[in-house]
Amino acid sequence: MVNDSKLIEKIVRNVIMQLDIKPQMPGEVSKPSLFVHNADERTISRLEENWKVICEPITEIPNVIFLEVSQNILAKGALGLTDDPDSQLLSELLLQGKQITMIPVLTLEWVFSPERLRTKYHDQLVTYKKKLESFGVTFTTLEMFISSGLEKNQQSFCELLTDQEVRKYTDETIWIEKSTIVTPLARDTARELGKTIKWNE
Repeated sequence: MVNDSKLIEKIVRNVIMQLDIKPQMPGEVSKPSLFVHNADERTISRLEENWKVICEPITEIPNVIFLEVSQNILAKGALGLTDDPDSQLLSELLLQGKQITMIPVLTLEWVFSPERLRTKYHDQLVTYKKKLESFGVTFTTLEMFISSGLEKNQQSFCELLTDQEVRKYTDETIWIEKSTIVTPLARDTARELGKTIKWNE
């Protein structure tokens, strides 16, 4: 059965070559989609170097970045309050299990150095940050997010997804483009390793 699967994969590669579809070369990266909330044109332009930026929430997009996160959304997000559009959106995205990154406003960047705390009020704000982190939210600066390029759990999207690519993916969910061809052996390998293949918008 394994030999048959490998043969099918080889046939698929040959068919792609005959159709003159250029497979993505190793090391080439197709930009994954990123829903960006509250960004200006300059920031969007910088993010577009590594991401396909989307400014409207789409269910299929797993990655989200909130910019200019204020004390208001920090506290409301941690407490589950949804009485304004920003906190309502954050709540919905958390419920959908999105991978959310938050970039605090400059006046809140001190939360990255909690050892500098001087009052119980500062301590309470750090507690809200830690609560959001327990929900899966990541906090960083815009510069760090941009310089890091693609997050380590983001993988390149290939025109052809083979069992070799499936084995290389470190995340349990493999996000691919709608145009990606998935070989039968890749599906079998994903099932065997407990990974899920999903198509990105």
